[in-house]
Amino acid sequence: MSWSATPHGPPVELGKAQEAYNHLREAILTFELRGGQPVSERMLGDEVGSSRTSVRAALARLEADGLIRRRGRSYEVTSIDPQEIGQAHELLLAIEPAALLLAQDDGLREKLDAMQGIVDRVVADPALETYSQAVLDYHSALVRLSGNDFFARASDDAQTRLVRAAWLTRWLDPAARLDWAPQNKIIKLMRRNERKEAAKILSKLLRDSQRHMTSLVIQYRQGLLAHGVAVDKVRSRAAAANDGQ
Repeated sequence: MSWSATPHGPPVELGKAQEAYNHLREAILTFELRGGQPVSERMLGDEVGSSRTSVRAALARLEADGLIRRRGRSYEVTSIDPQEIGQAHELLLAIEPAALLLAQDDGLREKLDAMQGIVDRVVADPALETYSQAVLDYHSALVRLSGNDFFARASDDAQTRLVRAAWLTRWLDPAARLDWAPQNKIIKLMRRNERKEAAKILSKLLRDSQRHMTSLVIQYRQGLLAHGVAVDKVRSRAAAANDGQ
């Protein structure tokens, strides 16, 4: 059994905290819990059999992931925010193409083989659940080619915040789940050490993803609301900045 000290309370049982985190994260990312729904310590603790300390640690991580937010003394699931979709893609555009340019030669072939395996699996089984996990796995593997842990953590955070929007756009546009040609091309170019061309294709892929994701979420906002999926209204950058002050 593994424990970790907390700065203002009793130690956290890491296994239980991770179990609580995984349980609630999956419920949010698969829309079992939707934007605006309340999340309580007691509810999560009862479902996974965790102590309040472990549950609080899990909730703190989910808040940092941007999947829940505080509402008074409790939490609620965050809505899908078109503004956040744009900001997350801007971050990915700054990091992921650079990760390809900085890819470490050591073990590169094996890492590219692993990325190809991810693509092959999702092409063989393009179900929504498979697709969502494959997107996370592909980008996680891609950014780690650089060997830069800061890049990896930033990319993982941005991709986590995009998962629900990506899931929705692929639900609204099922044909998009079948097109993994750009991801395949990136792998082939990296095998030939054509890193600049691979980075260029990745940049286009991310820009296209941003446009497609944002336009569909905005276009179908009312329909999504009717299905219980909360989507924030589009705000200007100035309004978003004022909210943070």
